[in-house]
Amino acid sequence: MPWAVLSASLSRKLFVCLLLILLPVIALEAYNHDQESTRLESSALDHQMGMTRAMATLVQSEMEHARALVSHLARDPALRMGDRAPVRAYLQAIAPLHSEYLAITVLAPSGLELASSLVGDEEQPTLDGAIHGQFLPATPGDQVDISGVVPIANEKLKSMGKLATAIVSAQIQDGLAGGVAGRVQIALDFDHFRHLAEKAQLGEGQEIFLTDREARLAFSMARPALSWDERDLSWFEPIKVALRGIPGRFASVSSPLGDARMVAVHPVSEYGWVVGVSVARQVALAPAAERVRAQMLGLGGVTVIVLLVGAALAWNLVHPIGKMADCAQALARGELSRRVRIRTGDELESLGNCFNNLADQLHRAVASLQDRERHWRVVTTVTQALARELDLQRAAEAILYQTLSTLGADSAGVWAVDWSRRRLQLLIRRGPSPVPAKALGEIPLDAPFLAARAAATGELQVVEDTSVLAREFVEVQPLPEARGARSIVAVPLRVGTRIVGVISYVNREPRHYSERELETIHAVAGIFAVAIDNARLYRHAEELARAARSHAAELDAVIDNMAEGVIVANVQGDVVHINHKALSILGFGPGEATPRRLEDFSALLDIRYPDGQIVPAEECPLMRALRGEVLTEHELVLNARDGRRRDLLLGASSVRDESGRVALGIVVFRDITPLREMERQREEFVSVVAHDLRSAIAVVRGYGDYLIKRADDLGISEQIRAKIEVMARGSRRLERMISDLLDVSRLEARQLKVQKQWVDIAALAKGLVGYSEELTKGHAVRLSILGDVPNIQADSGRLEQVFTNLLSNAAKYSYPDSEILVRVEPAPGEVIVSVTNLGPGIPPEEVPELFTRFYRTKTAVADRVPGLGLGLYIAKGLVEAHGGRIWVESEPGKSTTFRFALPTA
Repeated sequence: MPWAVLSASLSRKLFVCLLLILLPVIALEAYNHDQESTRLESSALDHQMGMTRAMATLVQSEMEHARALVSHLARDPALRMGDRAPVRAYLQAIAPLHSEYLAITVLAPSGLELASSLVGDEEQPTLDGAIHGQFLPATPGDQVDISGVVPIANEKLKSMGKLATAIVSAQIQDGLAGGVAGRVQIALDFDHFRHLAEKAQLGEGQEIFLTDREARLAFSMARPALSWDERDLSWFEPIKVALRGIPGRFASVSSPLGDARMVAVHPVSEYGWVVGVSVARQVALAPAAERVRAQMLGLGGVTVIVLLVGAALAWNLVHPIGKMADCAQALARGELSRRVRIRTGDELESLGNCFNNLADQLHRAVASLQDRERHWRVVTTVTQALARELDLQRAAEAILYQTLSTLGADSAGVWAVDWSRRRLQLLIRRGPSPVPAKALGEIPLDAPFLAARAAATGELQVVEDTSVLAREFVEVQPLPEARGARSIVAVPLRVGTRIVGVISYVNREPRHYSERELETIHAVAGIFAVAIDNARLYRHAEELARAARSHAAELDAVIDNMAEGVIVANVQGDVVHINHKALSILGFGPGEATPRRLEDFSALLDIRYPDGQIVPAEECPLMRALRGEVLTEHELVLNARDGRRRDLLLGASSVRDESGRVALGIVVFRDITPLREMERQREEFVSVVAHDLRSAIAVVRGYGDYLIKRADDLGISEQIRAKIEVMARGSRRLERMISDLLDVSRLEARQLKVQKQWVDIAALAKGLVGYSEELTKGHAVRLSILGDVPNIQADSGRLEQVFTNLLSNAAKYSYPDSEILVRVEPAPGEVIVSVTNLGPGIPPEEVPELFTRFYRTKTAVADRVPGLGLGLYIAKGLVEAHGGRIWVESEPGKSTTFRFALPTA
C-alpha cells in the first residue's frame, strides 16, 4: 500500500496528504468523544450509586418500622383474647394508620388465620393463610422475622394486582400461661417502595429495583408486572456481587430487559436485600452521542471544503508539472530546443524557468560531451594503435595519421630527446613541410625551433598566427618552422618529471585551438610519451635479457662442467637444473629421462644416513635447503640407480628473492667413495702395522721390565739400569700411541665397540685419581663428588681411557704446581664429569677445532708440548659411543674445563 501511494499521480498524492492532515483532527474528535463518554459514564454511575445508597437507607428504615410495629402488636393485650371478632375489629381499626402495608394478620397457635385487617375478608379460616400459601415457622420469644419475597395467595389482593410480598412476623406470647397465643404478620406492600422510589430524583431512563436475599425481585420500576419465575435474578452479576455485601457499579452489563445497561447496586444492611439503579447505556450516553453527531457534521463539512480546495490546488499544480513532464520527455527524445511556458506568477513559474535553464545547460553539456567523445575517440584510436603495433615507428605513423585527420592539421612530427647530447632526434614526420627534412632530423635544444623550446621549457607552445610572431617574440628571430606555416603547436612528451620527446602540429592557415582540442593534443602527447619511454625500456629490457641469457648460458656451462654434482629446485617442487656429473653420480644413464618434479625424483633414489637408516623425503638435503637451512660437509650414502653404493659429501643452501623469501634450493655433492676406500685401506694398513709394532714393543717392554727387576742379580750398573728404564718408559709411551692410532682407526671405520655394564662412576673416579700420579706429575688432583651419584651403564675400561686422556691433557697445559680439579655430579637423566686445570686457556676461535683428529693448538705447537692431537678426538668418540656428549669451557689466561655427560639409563 505505501508503495502504491508513492507511485500514484501527484493529484492523488495531494488528496492523500489532505486526508493525512484531516486524520489527526478526526482522531482528536474520536478521543474527545471517548473522554466525554467516559466522563458521562462515570458521572451517571456516581449518581446511580448515590441513589442506591439513599434507597437502601429508605428500605432499611421501612423494614425497621415494620419490625417495630410487629414487635408492638405481638405484645398488645388486644391480640391475646383469642376471639376472632374483637381481634378483626381491632386490626381493621388500626389498618388505616398503616396503609403502607397490604395487611395485618393474626394467626392462631394452630397456624390458621384468626383475623385480618382486610375488609371483607371474613371467610372461614383455612390453613392456606390469608396472604400467602406458605406456613412460616414460629420464631422463639419475641424475635421478629422478615421473610424473602413470597407469592400472594389471597385472591382479593391478586385482583388488586398484588402478586408478591414479604412477611414480617412475630409470636404473640400468652402472659398468664406463659405459652404462645398465636402469631402476628404484616405483609409489605412493594408498591409502597415503588412510590417512594418514584419520588426520588431519578435521571432520564433510570429505574430502581429491589431484591431479597435470595435474589428474588421484589419490584422493578422498568417491569412492574412479572411472573414468579421472572423474578429470579440469581444469575445477574451485579446482584451476586451485592449479595456478598459489596456495593458495586457496572459500566455495561446485559440486563434482564435484554439491553446493555449501566448498573449500581447496594446491599441493605442487616437484612441482606439489594437495591439497584440501572439505566440503558444508550440513554445515559445520549448527550455525548448528540455532540459527536454535531461535531462529525461540522467535520464533514470542513472535509468537503478541504477536498474542493485540494482539487483546485491539484489542478494548478499538476497541469504545469504535466507540461514540464512533456517537455522533459521531448528533451529525452533529443529535442533539445523544446522549452516549457508557465505563467502562474508563483513558484511553479520559477520552477519552469529553472527547467528551461537546465535545458539550456543540457544542450551545452551535450555539445560538450559530443566534443569530448570526439576527443576520446582520438585518444582511444591512438591507444589501440599502440596496442596493435609493437614497433614504435609503425605505431607513430598510425597515430599521426589519426590525429592529423581529427585535428585538421597539415603536417606533424615527433622527436625524441637525447639529453646526453641535448638534441632532438626526429622519429617520424607526416605531411608536407616548408622546412627540409635534413634540417629537422636533428635539432639542438637551444635552436630557434618551437619544438626545441617546448622540450627545453617543458611547456606547451602555441602560435595561432605566425604573422604576429615577430611582435610576440621580439627577443628572437622568426622561427624556422614559421616559413610557409601560419599556425604551430608543440607539445612536450612527459613521463613523470622527465621530458622524453616533442610532438608538433603545423597548419598552413591561422587557427584558434579550442580548450578541448588542446586537451586532446595533451592526451595524445601523454600516450605518445609513454610509448616512447616504453620502447626505450623494451630495448633496454631486451639488452638485459640477452645479457642474462648469455650469463645463464655461461653459468650452465660452468655448472655442467663442474667436477661436483649440482641440483637446483624451486619452491614449487620443480627440478630447475641438474648437471651431467649429478646424473652420473646418481646412476642415470646417458639420454635417460629424469623426472622434473622433486617428489618424483626423490622417489627414484635410495638415500641413507651413514648408519644405514633411510633419509625421509622431507629431510633430504634439497628439501631442507628449500626450508632455508644450510648444510656443510654433510655425509650421506646413496644406493644409485646403477646398483652401486656411493658415499656422498654434500652441502646445501638456498637462494632468496628481494623480499627475503626462499626462491631456490641448491645441493652440491661429490662422490667420496674412492676417498672412503683409500681411508679404509689406510686404516687396514695402520691396524696391521700397529699390531706388528705392538708385538715387537711388547717384547722390548717385557725384556726391559725383566732387566729392571733382575738388575741386581745380573750385576747391571746404575747407569745401564737408568737407560733400561728410559727404554721401558719409551716403549710404554709408544704402546699408548699405537693404541690411540688403533682407536682412531676404529672410530673412523665406525667399528669401535663398547661393552656396557653397571658402573659406579664415583668409585671409578676415586680409583683413577688415586693412581694418576704418573699422568699428572707435579700437579695435585682434587676429587669432588656432589650428591648421590647414580650408577650408569658404561664400559669401565673405555671410561678409564676418557679419564686418562682428560687428566693427561690437563697436566700438559696447567701452570706448574697448579691443582687439577675433578668433579662428579648428578643431573636430570645424566651424570656430569668435569676436569678443570689452571693454565693459559684456549682462544675462542680454536675451541670448535679441539676435538678434531690430529688438531693441536697453536700454543701446544709453539711450546713443543708432546702429543699427536688424538687424545681429545678419542675421548669425544668414546663419550658419544656411550650416547653422551662432551664440551669445553675456557677462559683465556685463567682456566679450562672439559665436561662430559653420560646418560643414567
